[in-house]
Amino acid sequence: MLTNISQLMNSFTGIIDNLVGILMTLAVIAFFWGLVKYIWNAGNEDARNDGKHMMIWGVVALFVMVSIWGLVGFIGDAFGVDQSGQVIDPDQLNPNN
Repeated sequence: MLTNISQLMNSFTGIIDNLVGILMTLAVIAFFWGLVKYIWNAGNEDARNDGKHMMIWGVVALFVMVSIWGLVGFIGDAFGVDQSGQVIDPDQLNPNN
C-alpha cells in the first residue's frame, strides 16, 4: 500500500512542479506584454499606464513566487527535510525491522 501512496505523492509533486513552471512563465509573459504595450502606445498615456501596471504586477508575481520557493528551500534545509521530491518508505529508514 505504501507504494501506492508513494506513487500518488510523486505524481502530486510532479504536477506542482509543472504548475509552478507554468505560473512563472505566465508572469514573465505578462511582464513582457506590459513592456510591449508600454512601448507601442507612446502617445497614449492611459495605455502606457496599463502597460506599466502589467509590468509591475509581472515583477511582483515573479518576486513572490521566487521568494516563496526560496523560503521553502531555506526552511527545508534548516530542518533537514529531503527536498528531492521522492517519498521515502519509513521501513527503509529503520533496518531493524
